[in-house]
Amino acid sequence: MNKEDISDEFRIAGDLYSALVARGLGQTPEALQAFARMIDAAPQSFLDMMHNKVVEMGLIPDKPDGYTSDGEPVYRLDAVATRLGISQAEAEESLRDFQNETGAQFLKGDDVHSVQ
Repeated sequence: MNKEDISDEFRIAGDLYSALVARGLGQTPEALQAFARMIDAAPQSFLDMMHNKVVEMGLIPDKPDGYTSDGEPVYRLDAVATRLGISQAEAEESLRDFQNETGAQFLKGDDVHSVQ
């Protein structure tokens, strides 16, 4: 990622998110909204780096369960819940809360091509 890849929107949202986390407010609705805006505006190189780090940390399976038509990897929520040591119901609630707080929406499965 180089400076040319970074939009003002990405920088502003990232600065706000970082400031909120530094103040101990990283789990507030405002922080979650800033994080979602940052991800929406992120350059592909940043998204790739984040994806690789999450896999490295063991938070998602090594291989995706499928891909969108655009080639984005997708993971089944139950597989992620297992990795995190939580129930599927807890994962669904957490995802629902995140979506409600941020307005971010995730695929419902109709644009996913499963890995064989």
